[in-house]
Amino acid sequence: MKKKPVTLHMFFFPLWFLVLFAPGVWPLSVPVSLAISLLTLWIALKLQKASAPKKTLFFALIKTWVIGILSYLLLALSFLPVGYLALCSSWWAKEVALPAASEPFSTIEAFLWLTLWFSLSLVLSYWLNKKWTLRKFDLADRQKKRAALILMLGTAPYIFYLPNHILYAGLL
Repeated sequence: MKKKPVTLHMFFFPLWFLVLFAPGVWPLSVPVSLAISLLTLWIALKLQKASAPKKTLFFALIKTWVIGILSYLLLALSFLPVGYLALCSSWWAKEVALPAASEPFSTIEAFLWLTLWFSLSLVLSYWLNKKWTLRKFDLADRQKKRAALILMLGTAPYIFYLPNHILYAGLL
């Protein structure tokens, strides 16, 4: 059986790189992200039977959208230590860095690394939505927790789990 050499080409050009640094991606990703935030906020507030003035809803939408972007950025920043450690260790490069950036389900280490940071981004999203987004709504604490949970699950950065060959199908 022939061993494949360890390369880091997909680490240096994965999806998060496009989202963070490619200006051409923003015109598509911003409206899609805003639409997802709007739909999630509408569902969360409808299920909790919350009502508020349009101004409050507008600012809640902006806050929800910003929190979603922050959770994506937190997950994208998790790749910085992965890349640094990949330069120091060929095992880390082969088992964590390359798979985490391109095929997260190919090794258990990559899946666990991504899941750890994904979980941290979920916790951050839940806490910020509960304390910041829903602050001006007249909701009981239990309702705020439910609404924050819906917002967290609806705006989570699931795309990081998709393999690159699916994300880049037709582009390469």
